[in-house]
Amino acid sequence: MRAVVATLFTGGTPVAREIGFIHKGHYMAHVGSFDPAYASCAPGTLQIDDTIKACFEAGIHTYDLLAPADDYKRALATASIPVHDLVLPRTARGVLYCRVAEGLVPRLKRLRARVDGIAKRWQRRRAAAR
Repeated sequence: MRAVVATLFTGGTPVAREIGFIHKGHYMAHVGSFDPAYASCAPGTLQIDDTIKACFEAGIHTYDLLAPADDYKRALATASIPVHDLVLPRTARGVLYCRVAEGLVPRLKRLRARVDGIAKRWQRRRAAAR
């Protein structure tokens, strides 16, 4: 397995980067970032497009966006496979942490979804009032 860094430039300025790994003809996109000053130009999407093109040119025919299955990844994907988290605590403290997290994480995700919904409704009302 080897690590690679792909960089998208405009006028000599880096605007997006992606760190990935190549192993046995598969490319795994680990982490990507872009300069927020260029957000309106979708540099992350352009970076992914360029990296996919480079992969095919190099004979790599699998571009794996890795978990989690975000909406933008689903829009790009032609296939997906289920993945599961696995935790193997090695201490009593680790077991306790995992039990607490196991119950807490789903609740926090539901709370986040509710807060996001409230924020979106508030933004729509604010926009409508203008």
